[in-house]
Amino acid sequence: MKSKPALLLALAVVALWLGITIVGGNLQSGGKSELDDLVKSGPLWGVWTALTFLVILTLAFRWKGLGLARPDWKEAIRLMWLPGLFIVGMLGGAFTGTLPTGAVLFWIFVNSMIVGISEEWAYRGILLKPLRERFPVMTAALLTSVIFGMSHALNGFVTGDFGKALVQAVAASMSGLLFTALRLRTGSLLPVMLLHGLWDFSVFFLALSVGGDAGGAEKSAGDGGLAAWLAPMVMVTPNFLYGWYLLRRTKRGDLERQGAVAD
Repeated sequence: MKSKPALLLALAVVALWLGITIVGGNLQSGGKSELDDLVKSGPLWGVWTALTFLVILTLAFRWKGLGLARPDWKEAIRLMWLPGLFIVGMLGGAFTGTLPTGAVLFWIFVNSMIVGISEEWAYRGILLKPLRERFPVMTAALLTSVIFGMSHALNGFVTGDFGKALVQAVAASMSGLLFTALRLRTGSLLPVMLLHGLWDFSVFFLALSVGGDAGGAEKSAGDGGLAAWLAPMVMVTPNFLYGWYLLRRTKRGDLERQGAVAD
C-alpha cells in the first residue's frame, strides 16, 4: 500500500465515510430531526463511528502525508485572525441571549469538535492529497471545497429538509475554500480541525441562545423569506474571500514546500 492514497481510493474512502455519517445520522434522527436537536442531545453516533473508521484505515494502511503533523501554531493563529474574529463575535452574541444548560453546552462543544476533526480528516486530509498530486493547487483547492460543500446536501436525509441542506451545502463550499487554504498554508490539518470545530460550536451556541430553544434560530430563519435563506451565504462570504486571497497570494512552490515540511 502506498503511503499516499491514490485518488480513486481516496474517493472510495470518503464515500464510505460519508455513508456511515449519513446513515448513522438518519438512524439516530429518524430522518426528521433538526441538526441542533441532535448536536445537543448526546453523541452523534454516525459522526463518531465515521471518524473511528478513518482512524482505523489510516493506522492500518499507515497512510502518511495527510497533514496530521504539528504545525507552527504561531503562524497558524496569525492566519486564522479573520474567522477567529467571527467566532468571538458569535460567542459574544450567544451570551446576550438565554444560555443553555451546562450539559447541552458540553454536548454541543464535543460534537462540534468531533465533526470538525472527522470532516477535515476526510476532505482536507485523505482527499486533498491525491487531488494536489493530479491537479494544480488552485484546482485541487476548489474541487475539495465543492465536494466538501455539496456533501452537506445529504444532510437532508437526516433532517428531512433538503432546502435548508442545499443552503448549508453552498455555505459549506464557501467556508471550505478557507479551510483548504489554511490546510495548504500551514501544512497541517490540526489548526483547521480546531477552527472548524470552534466555528460549528459558535454557530450552534448562538442559534440555541438567541433562539431560546433548540432549533429556534433555524426555525425562525425558515419563516424569514429570501433574506433568511441568503443569510448563511452572506455570513461565510468573508471566509470565502479570505480563503481565495490566501491561495492567490501564495505561489504553488511555496504551498508544496510548506505541505512537505509538515507532512
